[in-house]
Amino acid sequence: MKILVADHDRGAAIHVRRLAEQQGHEAAIAESGKEAWKRLRTETFAAAILLWQMPDIDGLELMRRVRANGAWTPPYMILLTTTQSLEERQEGFDGGVDDYLAKPVDANELHARLCVAERMLSVRAQVGMETNELARLKAELERVTQLHERTSEDVGRFCRDLELANAQLKAQSITDGLTGLKNHREFQERLQDEVSRAARYHLPLSLMMLDVDHFKLYNDSYGHPAGDEVLKMLAKVLESQARETDIIARYGGEEFAVILANTDRDQALSAAERLRLAVSETCWPLRPVTVSIGISTLRILTNGHSDLVKEADIALYASKGRGRNRISHYNVPQTAFQD
Repeated sequence: MKILVADHDRGAAIHVRRLAEQQGHEAAIAESGKEAWKRLRTETFAAAILLWQMPDIDGLELMRRVRANGAWTPPYMILLTTTQSLEERQEGFDGGVDDYLAKPVDANELHARLCVAERMLSVRAQVGMETNELARLKAELERVTQLHERTSEDVGRFCRDLELANAQLKAQSITDGLTGLKNHREFQERLQDEVSRAARYHLPLSLMMLDVDHFKLYNDSYGHPAGDEVLKMLAKVLESQARETDIIARYGGEEFAVILANTDRDQALSAAERLRLAVSETCWPLRPVTVSIGISTLRILTNGHSDLVKEADIALYASKGRGRNRISHYNVPQTAFQD
């Protein structure tokens, strides 16, 4: 995989390039945002690792420019950053970020991110082929219709196949490739819809954020393929415990989210406890796995869906801080407590 590394710190850029080359990739460096923008326009890269905080054109602005330019297929874009705040992560995802990488760069984390990049690029290529095939089928349908060479029954069957293919393509665009759950972008859209509906009809609404405890240690001990199996098994546990109205999504990495429609604080705490127990009682293949859970519930003063996510995240970190394998509910002011 050909990768562009953009960082105004030449030593840091060379370090990332060397790690990528050791993992079997071809890598080039750009020592400024302007140089990176020029190379992205004139060369073909499968992935780009861009430092957020560059003095001339920062990494996020580069990603926005790439997304806005429809002349070429954008690379898989990883934002290199020294910060991990929720607000900045959200800003990055809104700007077109595919993934994040912490600086200084760890070889194992880089390997994991690039493996995800390769999987996602493979999915994109498959979607592209299916899109081209759909275009071909559509053109064929128009030709057949104009020439009146097909019976109405044949045309109807062809249309149904085309609609099914379109539905499958749409499902792929909103699904996390590893777990089969809703992806981050679909989660944001569904949460915004649920917050609007709850506000309009005065219905309760809660959000659950959960994180696999000591997941980095699990990956370091057993390898990233084993970690991926944990995430897939956890997704099955979540689905087995959810109601039909619950919306489950992979938020990113080892973090998951569950939108609990028509659910108040006490009901959300009960649902979270059932889920926590189900995870801890599951027979995991290598060692026990637990989760920490944070919950927020829609209030009159909640300023939209972003506040609900922020409050659930605060409660999640409270659970981690109190020993993990726990449940916390956000409480005003900026604190979280366990029921």
